[in-house]
Parts: sequence; structure tokens; C-alpha cells
Amino acid sequence: MSGKKIRNMESTIIHDMDDFLVEYGNKKLSNDKNVAKDIYNAGKNDLKGLDSLFNDQGFGRNEKFYNIGVGYLNDVYDHDTKVVNEKAPIIAKKAFNYLGNNEPQLNSWEK
Repeated sequence: MSGKKIRNMESTIIHDMDDFLVEYGNKKLSNDKNVAKDIYNAGKNDLKGLDSLFNDQGFGRNEKFYNIGVGYLNDVYDHDTKVVNEKAPIIAKKAFNYLGNNEPQLNSWEK
């Protein structure tokens, strides 16, 4: 896969990861109007901070965020476990940074 196609796929992955996380946050936090900001603040130092915010023992962090990225990466890299395991934390960091830099847009996606 060419570099351009991989960058486009990464953009799709990041949007989906954030979309799933904000949607989950809206459900768990009773449609808090600043849910993206609250999610970002809870996880900006450590993604495990989301576990306390959602009070879900890591379900949201893993199933509604991290594993979304892993699924896409498995498709892109033909289930090459070594590559996926290397790239998953990187794409998660990119997605979380995107969330932090685009909170207003992410909040409005879910309204």
C-alpha cells in the first residue's frame, strides 16, 4: 500500500476511533455537552484515566477506542501482528491528540 493510501487510511481510523469514543462518552456521561473535552482531560496524561471517567474497568478505552484502531490496522497490514502491535499505540496517540485539538467539532458530530 502506498504512503498516501496509508495516510488516508490513518485519517479514517482516527476519525472512527474518536467518533466511537465520543459516542460512547455521550451514552456514559448522559449527553454532556462538552463530552470531548471531558474525555480529553481525563485521558491526556494516561488513557487509563478514561476508566475512571466512564467507570467501566477499561471497556470504553479498549473496546470503543483502542480496538477500533487495531481492527483497521489488521485490515491495512494484513493481520501482521508485529506491525499492528507497533502501530496501535502510535495511532491511538494520534487519535487522542486529534480529539484534544478538535473538541468542538467532535462534540457537534454527536449532537
